[in-house]
Amino acid sequence: MKLSPDGKPLLLADHSALDLVNTVSRIEGKDFDFWSDDEDVESWLERVGLSVDSVNVHWSRGELLSHAKELRSLVLSWLHKSREEGEILNVLNSYLAESWSHPKVIYESSTGLRVERRRSAMSVKGLLGPISESVADLIANGDPQRIGQCQHNECILWFYDRTKARRRRWCSMALCGNRHKVGEYRKRHGS
Repeated sequence: MKLSPDGKPLLLADHSALDLVNTVSRIEGKDFDFWSDDEDVESWLERVGLSVDSVNVHWSRGELLSHAKELRSLVLSWLHKSREEGEILNVLNSYLAESWSHPKVIYESSTGLRVERRRSAMSVKGLLGPISESVADLIANGDPQRIGQCQHNECILWFYDRTKARRRRWCSMALCGNRHKVGEYRKRHGS
């Protein structure tokens, strides 16, 4: 089962663009989409720290969900190389064009000065600006050799391997790695 204790998708990919893909998981042998409405998408964006000020954005029911799923599908197409790269970049760039952000210098007496990026949106695609930027980062700057899919035969989750040896095999050692170890032990000991 691929749920956090609160019933939300696990955030274990080490890259938010891959956590986006992991909003679909395999639970008890069936693919399960954690997003069923706009609120699920808003909650996920907040959870991964990519929410945007949406005060000026109005959308029809299901519109945010539809765009978020399109972006997720885009990443999957890129991972599986199932669409032309030019087409992928055109769609991604349409999301990035709607993303508005600016730096703001903030003073706090305890820490001094720091620069923080402020984001706001004027459109539904703009609400997905921060995750679109993460997708762009993965496509343009990510090392394809570090992107992997869990090797457990019952798992479909993706991850970005940040280990020094580049030998990560599991979405999570505590979940799928442990399930694999238990399975191998049972094979050896006839349980």
